[in-house]
Amino acid sequence: MIKGLKSSEVEIYTNEGDSSIMLKRGRLIEATTDTFIIHTKNKIVLDTQQVEMPGKITAAQSIVL
Repeated sequence: MIKGLKSSEVEIYTNEGDSSIMLKRGRLIEATTDTFIIHTKNKIVLDTQQVEMPGKITAAQSIVL
């Protein structure tokens, strides 16, 4: 892991080397893992111009557009 990190970049990873979170220059956060779970009490806000996803979206309730 931790190959090619630039000055001020940080990587946190498991001892198994299969999951990591990188804080990179250019205001970029990169996470690599098999499953990514977020627990939140109220909501998640994605304040962005675009969301990209190569796979499918599954929702327990309606998706409101």
